[in-house]
Amino acid sequence: WLFGRLAEAVAWSRHPKSMKSNPVESLNKRKGLLSMALALWSLPAIGAPGDHIGTEGFEVTPELEMLSIYRTNLFLQEGTAGGGAPVTSGAAVQLRPNIGLRMKGDEADIRLKGGYAARKFLNPDLSNLDRFKDMNLGLKMNLLPNSLVGVRAFNNFFISGRETEAVGSDDAYVTHLKEQGQGTVVIRPGSSLSLDLGGGVDFDSYQVPEGRNVTGESSLNSRLGYGANAAVDWSFFPKTAFIAGYEMTWFDWDDNLIDARGDLAVESEFGDFIGVPDGQEWQAKGGLRGRLTPKLEVELVGGFGKLLYDEGSVAEDDSSADADSSELDGSVAGFAEDVDTFAEGFLLDVGIRYLVNEGTNIVLGYERGFEDVFFTNFVGFDTARISIESRLADRLLLTPQFGYRLEKYVGEVSRDDHLLRARFNVEYSLTSYLFLKSGVWWIRRASADGAHPEMEYDDVHIRAGLTLVY
Repeated sequence: WLFGRLAEAVAWSRHPKSMKSNPVESLNKRKGLLSMALALWSLPAIGAPGDHIGTEGFEVTPELEMLSIYRTNLFLQEGTAGGGAPVTSGAAVQLRPNIGLRMKGDEADIRLKGGYAARKFLNPDLSNLDRFKDMNLGLKMNLLPNSLVGVRAFNNFFISGRETEAVGSDDAYVTHLKEQGQGTVVIRPGSSLSLDLGGGVDFDSYQVPEGRNVTGESSLNSRLGYGANAAVDWSFFPKTAFIAGYEMTWFDWDDNLIDARGDLAVESEFGDFIGVPDGQEWQAKGGLRGRLTPKLEVELVGGFGKLLYDEGSVAEDDSSADADSSELDGSVAGFAEDVDTFAEGFLLDVGIRYLVNEGTNIVLGYERGFEDVFFTNFVGFDTARISIESRLADRLLLTPQFGYRLEKYVGEVSRDDHLLRARFNVEYSLTSYLFLKSGVWWIRRASADGAHPEMEYDDVHIRAGLTLVY
């Protein structure tokens, strides 16, 4: 039905006079155009490889990535250097098909993108690291983009996994499922000013390897968040804008008291239970974003926010009858912690992109903020990053990247971590649709004060493969 209406709309816009002159002739022409449109949709491809599939106003972009990966620390273990067990290395093959759909017209721009990842390790002893459930699906809609009032909406769904030290478990991953949706009404009183008013809902679910606690269940916790937001964008120069926004969010955890019994590493430090309270968060930001010179783009946004927790939600949890009274007292257990001071709530986002020449640009960034986490109250973070993108001879793309993040976890679980990431990726265009990719990645997590060596690890990735984009 949708494609039929679109075909009629396209036919009407191209032949308005002929369709008004004679109703019968108009109807026959519309039927013929509709049949032609449906025939075009049924074609497997309407372009050479690399040109994508589709017709004017509708495009399909299939992609297939095939990778071989070697890693030095598969379970993210501390290693013998820190007094732990020897790390485990291994190689895997990964297949990642993706597809993108775009339907664009004067009244709507709709994009849909989905992907799936399958990973198989070559060593049969590493079968608990095989992964066949990661996927993502995203939808973006921009309706009536040139009207006084329009609508924007997006939805994002993904399932991802992070390795743990559960070497003996059938599945050695912490699995994160996330569903996030948001809708916004856009008001444009002028060509340079827009006002956004909207709201959203997000859901998070976490699963851990079975047998990590006394219950033996894989489900750890889930979180439901909902809220409202407002934003203004004023382009006082053609490519430079003043932006400001406010967001308010409420969130509820399914389990406010996590049962840690059976997980010896956690139980020995935090006791039988860990409190994870419900709460509410707000953030207000404002700043500048845009192109200052033909070679320089800058984003400078600052603000303040608060993250306030409801300590009583822990005592009201169904598992509270099994907990000691001290584990239900936030001031004793440690979960009576909020983001309520200027030092904790100060927000900053700085981004600089400089075009060195036609094929090379440098990106610098810094971000300071905070967020709720699933195993304690919150984490405050400072992140610095640099990346260089350089294209040589139109076929070779080099992308070195480095990032540093200081994480301060606050709540019943409290610690400070250094997180360092470095990547060097190389991409060579064999044709307009076939790309040879390789790269070396390094990641290190370290305890800032040395008090938590059990969380430290180093991991090196060596990657090589092909990507086909039709």
